[in-house]
Amino acid sequence: MNQKNVDKDNARGDITSRLPDHLLCRILSCLPTEDAVRTCILSSRWRDLWTSIHGLYFDGGNEKPRSWFLNFVERVLGLCQLKDIHNFHLRSSTLREKDFSRVSEWICFAIQRNVRHLFLDVYSTSNFTRHKRILELPQSILTCETLVELKLCSDIVIDIPGSGICFPSLKILHFGFCHPDRGLMQKFFSSCPTLEELTIEGILHPRDNVQTINIIVQTLKRLSISVFVMQGYVSKRIFEIRTPNLEYLSIIANSLAYFVLDEIPFLKKAFVLVEFNVLRRNSSGIFENDARSALELVKRIKSMKILSLPDSMTVLSFVLNNNLPTFSNLISLELHIDSCFGWKLLTPFLKRSPSLKVLNLDFSKAHKLTPNTLQDIVFEDLVCVEPECAPNCLSSCVEVIEITNLKREDYELEMVRYLLENSKVLEKFSVGFAEDAPEDNLRKEILMFPRGSKTCNIEFF
Repeated sequence: MNQKNVDKDNARGDITSRLPDHLLCRILSCLPTEDAVRTCILSSRWRDLWTSIHGLYFDGGNEKPRSWFLNFVERVLGLCQLKDIHNFHLRSSTLREKDFSRVSEWICFAIQRNVRHLFLDVYSTSNFTRHKRILELPQSILTCETLVELKLCSDIVIDIPGSGICFPSLKILHFGFCHPDRGLMQKFFSSCPTLEELTIEGILHPRDNVQTINIIVQTLKRLSISVFVMQGYVSKRIFEIRTPNLEYLSIIANSLAYFVLDEIPFLKKAFVLVEFNVLRRNSSGIFENDARSALELVKRIKSMKILSLPDSMTVLSFVLNNNLPTFSNLISLELHIDSCFGWKLLTPFLKRSPSLKVLNLDFSKAHKLTPNTLQDIVFEDLVCVEPECAPNCLSSCVEVIEITNLKREDYELEMVRYLLENSKVLEKFSVGFAEDAPEDNLRKEILMFPRGSKTCNIEFF
């Protein structure tokens, strides 16, 4: 290599070095702290640069020895020169109960340095035994004026006063649990005067027997709940939601019977997923309760603009009839469709969505039902034909339709043909195929269908 090429290579290598320290620190703050510390060997300039980063990310995975992780965290905190921490992330599942006092000290370190985003996912090796120790948060966190986001993926304990304001600046709260403490959760919710976003995730076991958890937060704008209730759980209501200013709602659960909602007048987007297998429901009345609860929930969120009802929300088909409310503001709708529930689920939504502009239909979940599949349900009620009169929204306002996971079932092609023929102002019709679908034949067949809109373009992906 000649001298000219060497100079070019050196010039390229100097690009990073020419950056000012504050930009280098911003780059290092985005790395796992273990990687940021390693940069100290690059040169004398880099030796202490990592000690001024504003983000600390400690991940004590299973592959890292417990003693090494404990010593590494404490060495890093001891050498840190920063006065303000933007992000402090701590994750470990290999700690022991006696280590939790040190973890609390680390949290105090972050609080003393004006932490803004605090993430804790810490378990001891005995967390899943009968007599477990959970993480105790320091009391100083209650009055931390800089903390705007708190993510707890561990069962925790802290003494929150029954009255008064705590977490004065907290806007985002993520509550993950294995064994929930109802009283603690409700104190958290009621003690945050500026809370705007709340996420709740966990599994409820029969032995937990949690009573109703009230979510009453006037300032809340986004609420996401993902909870799986184990078989044998006896409580009927788990969450009562009173959030009048909510704009976004996401519920993922194996039953909607556990949720009670007040009407949400300003909702913009809702995502509801019920993760149960419709084929395993028996005649005990559980299935009917799920269907009624799903309908009641939909009525409470009727003001939303965007609605996504994926997968097994086909349970609604059993109670729709004429009970579905009018969705005056709805402009975008996503449904999962199959052979038995297709028209029965789609038609009522289209008829009651006078402002609908975007329709997404996913054929990925197809229940193969027979008259013997579901007990105590009239099978003939499931077999539906296309509506005689096209819903008004198809002729007046639906502009975009997207079909995904199309296979080659007759009912799928019937629905595609019907939508193309009756959508009078349609501009874009997109079709995505399932992996085993005969794509070439389907393309030719779909392109031959009559179109109700002269400006409609058909796209395949």
